[in-house]
Amino acid sequence: MPNLTLPLLTTFILLAKEEAAEDAEEETTGSGFEFVALLNQALNGIGIVGILLLTGLGLAITFGVMRIINLAHGEFIMLGAYVTFLMQDLFNMDLLMTSPFAFAGTAIVGASVELTIIRRL
Repeated sequence: MPNLTLPLLTTFILLAKEEAAEDAEEETTGSGFEFVALLNQALNGIGIVGILLLTGLGLAITFGVMRIINLAHGEFIMLGAYVTFLMQDLFNMDLLMTSPFAFAGTAIVGASVELTIIRRL
C-alpha cells in the first residue's frame, strides 16, 4: 500500500500558497473606498453611543429619584451581553432573535435585585 500522505500534503500546501498569493494580489489592487465598510462602522458607532447614552440616563435617573449612586448598570449591561452571547452560541440564533431573551433575562435579575436588596435599603 503506497503512502499518499506526503504528495497530498504537498499539493494542499501549494494550493494554500496560490490562494494566499491571489488574496494578496486582490488586496493590493483594491478599489480603495468602500461605502459598505463606512456604513458598517457608522452603525457600530451609533449602537455603542446608544448603549452609553442609556447607561448615563439610567445613572442620572437613579441618582435623581433615590439620591443613591448605583453603579450596577455596567453589570446589568454585561449580563444582557452574556445572555445574548450564550443564546447565539448554544442555539445558533441571530442577534435580533436573541435580544428579547437578553431583555427578559436581565429584567428578571434586575427585578430580583430590586426586590431583595434595594427595597431593604
